[in-house]
Amino acid sequence: MGDMESTMMSEDQATANYVERSMAVVEKPREKFTYNVRGHLELDDTGHPVRILSGLRRFQEEGKFTDSIRSLLEFALAEAEEDLPMHDEDDDDVTLRALNKCRLTRRFVDLAILTQNRMFAFPCHRAVLASSSPYFHCLLDGGYQESDQSEIVIGDLSSGVLMKMIEYAYTGKLVINRYNAQTMFEAGLILQYPVVQEACCEFMSNQLEPENAVGILQFAMKFACEDLRVKAFDYMVENLYFVSQSKEYRFLNKETLLDLIRSDRQLFSPECLYESVMTWIKFETESRKKFLKDFLENINLPQMKRGFFETVVEKEQIVSKSPPECYQIIYDAKQKMEKRQENGISRDAIVIFGGSNDGVFVPEIDLYDPRLSSWDSLPSLPKHAEGVRHALAELDNDLYVVASVHFL
Repeated sequence: MGDMESTMMSEDQATANYVERSMAVVEKPREKFTYNVRGHLELDDTGHPVRILSGLRRFQEEGKFTDSIRSLLEFALAEAEEDLPMHDEDDDDVTLRALNKCRLTRRFVDLAILTQNRMFAFPCHRAVLASSSPYFHCLLDGGYQESDQSEIVIGDLSSGVLMKMIEYAYTGKLVINRYNAQTMFEAGLILQYPVVQEACCEFMSNQLEPENAVGILQFAMKFACEDLRVKAFDYMVENLYFVSQSKEYRFLNKETLLDLIRSDRQLFSPECLYESVMTWIKFETESRKKFLKDFLENINLPQMKRGFFETVVEKEQIVSKSPPECYQIIYDAKQKMEKRQENGISRDAIVIFGGSNDGVFVPEIDLYDPRLSSWDSLPSLPKHAEGVRHALAELDNDLYVVASVHFL
């Protein structure tokens, strides 16, 4: 009997070994963003367990929250002995699930997070929250008065959002949809969960459509989300005319609209750009008509069809009643138009487009004028996607570019 006892691992030693094994920092794959059948983004932050356990190890080495951490990990050991044979999981995944089970059953909890009205309280563990983000680390271990309080009020978040953020702190998982994406982003910003912010931006970038592009762009600019801002801006450049038909379009500011029109990737005709500008101005005519000159200077008016120019642009009341400098722009454009169409005939030109250079798609379109022996650049083809093929045709001196997708 004595020999058996001497060879058996003591309960304390088993716990110590499990703690050491669980707290070993192991590199994990990046967080996974997947979409379910309802179109919701499911965030699975695979690096979160290591983040939590690294924090617990650091606190234990510093002698902080030691009783709580020991109790939690002893419970996790018991869970691991029962669950590991049934689950293809690492120790840290099992440990995190055990910590969440402790939260749900209110086992070993030593802190309650309250909403502003104090109507909702969420029991949790100081050591786990402090390990989950710099915000909670500073709040609970930064020498502030909250460090010694058993209840902490977070007034910037609703009860539903706060509950989801605490669940994320314990699981590394979160579901993001069109109704909560911006709210969850703000919560991730406040509580300093950068992976949550990244997931929300990923979701919003995949939800871009004419009806919401302005709002998403403004959101990205407000919170300095550069990747999301670039994606929203590029989407609006490629879909400006359709965006101009949305309800949000009226809230676009002048500088952004000018940038959209001036973009090198802008493919819409000058007629479409002009109509988009006038739609924006007419939302608030009195305050916006003073910007007409800035827009007219950035639209290629001489390239408009003459019929549109004479029946739409010249007869627009806002244009006809504009200051002299606007009238001068219109007059100069008409002179260039008449010069280009001198004697009522069109000049021959050669257009070269498409193809590839060492297997790399070439989007540029070039025009050669034989009479002048000169080259000029036309708007480039849209961003190339795998499997997309373009074709070009001419009809009545207009060029038409069409695209099709080829599946192998």
